[in-house]
Amino acid sequence: MQCAGLDTHVSADRTPVLEGQRRLFWSVQMVAVLCGAPLKIASTYDIKSPHFLLPQETNLTCRRQQGASSTSEDPAAPLLPLDPTSMSIRRSNIERDPQQPPRAVMSIWLHMVRSASLWGLVRSYVWRCHVRNTPHAPWHPDADYTAIYAQLLDMEGAFPLTFRYDAARFIDQPLDELKRQGDFWLPWMKIQVTYHTIHSVLNHPFLYSPRVSQPRPGGPNAFWKTSTDLALLHSTWIARILGMAYKKGLALADPFFVYAAAVAITLHLYWSRAADPSIRAAAEKYIEVCRTFISELAAHWPVCRKMVSPRRGQ
Repeated sequence: MQCAGLDTHVSADRTPVLEGQRRLFWSVQMVAVLCGAPLKIASTYDIKSPHFLLPQETNLTCRRQQGASSTSEDPAAPLLPLDPTSMSIRRSNIERDPQQPPRAVMSIWLHMVRSASLWGLVRSYVWRCHVRNTPHAPWHPDADYTAIYAQLLDMEGAFPLTFRYDAARFIDQPLDELKRQGDFWLPWMKIQVTYHTIHSVLNHPFLYSPRVSQPRPGGPNAFWKTSTDLALLHSTWIARILGMAYKKGLALADPFFVYAAAVAITLHLYWSRAADPSIRAAAEKYIEVCRTFISELAAHWPVCRKMVSPRRGQ
């Protein structure tokens, strides 16, 4: 992409050629942040002016500590392409005038790109926690945890009401409809699972176990309790959504779903040791749901077979 100049912000024009180049760039960028180890991540926190971040070299909040603007120092990324098709607003309750051309809006695909961009920042944060390169505790206002959560909430706020879980009514859609409208429902599934996986990873107890195991771990009890509750809630939703797709017979071929299921399993293994019998029983049920889902995809993806090894989860 660098040789072709696709990773460079060239113009704000919306010509078909430039829009095609932007779609190509963001498609490749999404694969990179989900499956690879990118040296720089195209952040979509500012939807109208995306910028590259270099998370391996610096934490997400260092510029704020220095009193500098991130958009003034980070190189500009290509604009997000706009989708002028009716698919972008197909679930809107507002009737569109057929005499008027469809307005350009953020399609479901672009919301998926944005969630993938945020997932790239989460992966970088986990890496920094692993090497203990996080100068602030997660509850600190300048912590990467806080910065990522701000972006996550901003992304959630920008998600159209008609695309959200309750309004979309995925559970009520017949399989034929899900397949026919796959260009909507598959990105929708990816967004839902990515959203809950981000919450689950950011609040995973194993991520902060070195800090908790210190002689004086400190930190507010309210943070640890809220973090635990969030991990339980969102790991449960991962299992529920994947279980619904499996029961409907909707094929999910993306290995990311397997990774999300594995994250959920590690958390439910944790809850399966809970003193509360209801939490313990639910955890065991969701572990089986996720293992069944992973086993199905393991037949097609060799990388998934490692996640269903009998030695894992013991």
